[in-house]
Amino acid sequence: MYIIDSEIQNLIVHVHSKDNDLGNHTMTIRDTFHWEFRMNFGETIEFSGKFYWMMTDNQVYREVAFPVFNNQIAAECGNKLVKTNKCFWIVKYDGFYLSKGSPSDGRLKYSWGLGNISENIQPYTFYL
Repeated sequence: MYIIDSEIQNLIVHVHSKDNDLGNHTMTIRDTFHWEFRMNFGETIEFSGKFYWMMTDNQVYREVAFPVFNNQIAAECGNKLVKTNKCFWIVKYDGFYLSKGSPSDGRLKYSWGLGNISENIQPYTFYL
């Protein structure tokens, strides 16, 4: 999985699963954060991401949280237990684009939140 900051000058990304916390990553335009993992036997692994668009005074301008990898995203990216595929989240001013194979062909999946994270996410659960 790759997260590419395409347009945001000061972006903080926090990615975690039930068992792995990948920590906070401060990104700027054209930065890339990526991690690798294997699907578990039941193909139930999930990673969630929290994204903070920061202003120059380090105050949060926009924030949003959503699943950055789950079964639905795996199906869109073509990931299966025995395959290795690349999947990209491209962060732009208007939201988050998901792309399979190449960052240039993404489609908008999520928009930036307007304040309260709980207003901008759909509930989901972790399985392992």
